[in-house]
Amino acid sequence: MIRSRKNGGGLNPDRPGLSGKIMELSPAGITVVDVNGKIIYANLEAERVLGLRKDEITQRTYNDPEWRITDFDGNPFLDDGLPFALVENGRQPVYGVKHAIEWPDGRRALLSVNASPLFADSGEFAGMVAYIEDVTAKVAADGQREAALEKLRTFFEASPIGIATLDRSGLFTGWNPAAERIYGYHEPEVIGRRFPLNPSDAVPGQDNLFTAVLGGETISGLEFEVTRKDGAKVFVSVSAAPMRDSGGSVIGAIAAFSDVTRLRRAESERQESERRYREMLETVKLVAVMLDAGGRITFCNDFLLEITGWKHGEVSGRDWFDVFIPGEERESVRGVFMSCLSCGDIPAHHENHILARGGEKLLVVWNNTVLRDSSGRPCGTASIGVDVTEHRKLEERFRHAQKMEAVGLLAGGIAHDFNNMLTPILGYSEMLLMKMRCGDPGYTEVMQIKQAGERARDLTRQLLAFSRKQVLTMKPVRLSEIVLCFEKMLRRTIREDISIEIKADTPAVVRADAGQIEQILMNLAVNAQDAMPVGGTISIAISEEYVDSAGETESEIGSGRYGVISFTDSGEGMGKEVLDRIFEPFFTTKAPGKGTGLGLATLYGIVKQHGGGVVVESAPGEGTEFRIYLPSAETETEESRPGAGVAPARSGKGTVVVVEDDPMVRRLTCKVLEIQGFEVFCPESAAASLDIAKQTSRTIHLLLTDLVMPGINGAELYGRFREIHPETRVLYMSGYAAGTMEAEAFSTKGAPFIQKPFSVTDLAAQIRAIMDEEKDMD
Repeated sequence: MIRSRKNGGGLNPDRPGLSGKIMELSPAGITVVDVNGKIIYANLEAERVLGLRKDEITQRTYNDPEWRITDFDGNPFLDDGLPFALVENGRQPVYGVKHAIEWPDGRRALLSVNASPLFADSGEFAGMVAYIEDVTAKVAADGQREAALEKLRTFFEASPIGIATLDRSGLFTGWNPAAERIYGYHEPEVIGRRFPLNPSDAVPGQDNLFTAVLGGETISGLEFEVTRKDGAKVFVSVSAAPMRDSGGSVIGAIAAFSDVTRLRRAESERQESERRYREMLETVKLVAVMLDAGGRITFCNDFLLEITGWKHGEVSGRDWFDVFIPGEERESVRGVFMSCLSCGDIPAHHENHILARGGEKLLVVWNNTVLRDSSGRPCGTASIGVDVTEHRKLEERFRHAQKMEAVGLLAGGIAHDFNNMLTPILGYSEMLLMKMRCGDPGYTEVMQIKQAGERARDLTRQLLAFSRKQVLTMKPVRLSEIVLCFEKMLRRTIREDISIEIKADTPAVVRADAGQIEQILMNLAVNAQDAMPVGGTISIAISEEYVDSAGETESEIGSGRYGVISFTDSGEGMGKEVLDRIFEPFFTTKAPGKGTGLGLATLYGIVKQHGGGVVVESAPGEGTEFRIYLPSAETETEESRPGAGVAPARSGKGTVVVVEDDPMVRRLTCKVLEIQGFEVFCPESAAASLDIAKQTSRTIHLLLTDLVMPGINGAELYGRFREIHPETRVLYMSGYAAGTMEAEAFSTKGAPFIQKPFSVTDLAAQIRAIMDEEKDMD
C-alpha cells in the first residue's frame, strides 16, 4: 500500500504481503522514487541492474551525479528527459526511456525504463514506480546483427562480382551494381523477371541445374554466353547455391557471376593489355615496384630510378630492403613484408623512407597488394607509391609558422605588460635624477635603477619586433643604399680577422623601415661573427627576384616581386635540429650569459611585419646563408608624413586629458605634465574622460590616450572627443601599436605616437611639439 503523508509529498512502500514478495522477486528491476526524486525502494533485480546494494541505491536520487547519466552514445542526458521528470510533468506513464548509467566499478549499463506516476490519497503527485531493464547485452547483440547485415549489404553493393537472388519460381529478387555493369540492365528492369533475362540465352539442361540448386546442391565454375542489354555477347562464369530461411528451408537461389569474356580473347590481346599496363607504370609520376617472395626486385619503373638515381641493371634482382630502405627502418619494413607473405594480407597503405643513390632520404606513401601464384599462395608484392617528401616539408613549414605566430602573440602580450611596468620605473627614476646632482647620496643607486630599466626596455622592444607589434616608419628605400651605408658601421664592429664582401649593384627598391633593415643586418653580423671564431668571410649581396608561391624553396613567401638581401658567412654552420628552432625567442646555442636568444627572433618578426619572408640554408662546416625577401615598392617616390620634429622640453601651458587604464602609468604621466605647467585631467577610464569633455566648456588642447584599452580603443575615443571639442589634438601611447589599429594603417595617417616606456623628457618634448604645431596652424 502507498500512503500519503499529511503534507502529501511522501511515500511509504508497504511490502509485508504477497504484493511485496512479488515486487521483491520480480524479474524486472523495480524502484520507487518519492516526490523529491529520492529512491526509497529497490528490489533484488534493481540491485543487479544498477550495480549497487539496496542500501546504496536508497541513498541516491534518480539523477544523482554519481550515476554519470548519458545517452547510449555517451552524450550528456538532460534531467528533463529522465523518467521521473517526464512522469512528474505529464502525470502519465512513460515507456522505453533509454539512457546509460555508470556502475561504481566503471562499467556502463544501458537501461530501458518504464515508469508510472504514484499519487497520494489526496490525489497529489507523490512519486513514481520505475521498471528497469538492463538492455546492455541486447543493444550489443542488436548492434552486432545490424553490423553483420550492414556488412552483407555493403558486400552486396560493393562486390566486383555480379550477384543475383532468385525465388523458387526463378524470378529475380536481387541484382547488385556489378551485375548491372555485366549485363547492362538496371535493377528495376530485372526484379520480377524470369531467368534467363534473354530467352535466346537458354541452354540445354538449364532447368535441371536450377532444380538441383533448389534441392540443396551448390554448383560452380559454369560458363555461359549471355546477351547484354545493348546486344553485345559476353561470357560469364557462374556459381550458385541454395538460399535458406531461418528454419533451413530452401526459399530460392543466390548466383554469383563474373565477366570472363577477356579470358576468351586471343593471346595477342592479352599481351597488348600487358604492354599497355607496363607503359602506364613507366609514364606515370608514381613509384612502382614488384618484389618476389624473397624481397628481390622483379620490376621497378623508370620514375623510381629517376628520383633515386639508380639504373635498371644496378637494382634488378637485388634485395629491395638492402638497396632502398634506410638502416634504421630496414628491419621493421622487412618485417611487414614477411608478415604479409605468411598471412596473405598486407597493409593497404604504408609509408616509409627510401634511399636515393647519393644517400638522400625520400618519404613514400605506398598502396600495396599481395601477388599470388596459380595455387593462390602469396608469392610477392606489388606496390604503387607517391613521393611525399616535399609535401611533408611544406606541412612542417606550415606547422612551424603556426608555432611562431602563437609564440609571437605571447611575446607581444608580455612586452606590452612589461612596457606598462617599465614606464613608471624609468619615469620616476628620471624625475629623481632631475632633482639630484652627481655625487648626491643615492644618485648612483637611482642611476643604476634607470639603466636597468633601459636594458629591460631594449629587451621588450626586441620582443615587440619578434611579435610584429612595433610601429614602423614605412617608405620606399633602396636596399643597396642601406647596405652601402651600413658597411662602414659593420667594418668598425666586426673583428679584423673577418673580411667583408659587398655586392650592391641592384638598387632593389622596397617599402620598408630603413632603421629596422639595419637592425636585421646587425643581428646577422653579430651571429656570423660568433660562428667564425677563427675568422672568415661575410658576403652581402642585393638582388631582385620574382617568387612563385607554388615553388618549393620560398613556400612561406607569397607570389610577387621582392628585393632580396643575401647574407652569407663561412662559419661553422648549423644542423637541422638547430635550423628548426633558430627563430624561436630565447633559443640560443651560446653559453649561458653570452646571448639572449632574441637576435634571430627579432629578425624574423621584423621581416614578417614587412610582409616578407626568410629562407635559411646551412649545414655543419659549410657556413650559413640567410635570404631576406622584402616586397618591392611600386614607386621610388618617398612618401611624406605629417608631423614635426621633437622640440626640446620646456614649460608649457594648455589643458591635457590623460586616458590610461594602467594606474601607475596614469599617475606618472599626469605628474610629469603638471610639473611642466600643463593643466591636467586624469580620469580613471575612457568613459570618464568623455564625461569631462561634455561637462567642461574650456578648451581641451590635447588628448593623451593609450591606444589599446578595455571597451574602446584610443582612435575611437579621439573620434568621439573631436565631436565635442573639434580643436583637440591627440598623442597616442602604447606598449605596442597592433590590436585595435594595424601599425601600418596607423603610421600612414601620421598620428603622433609615443612608445612605452617613454622618458619624462621625451614625453614633455613631444607634447610641446604638438602644442607648438597647433600655434603655427593658428
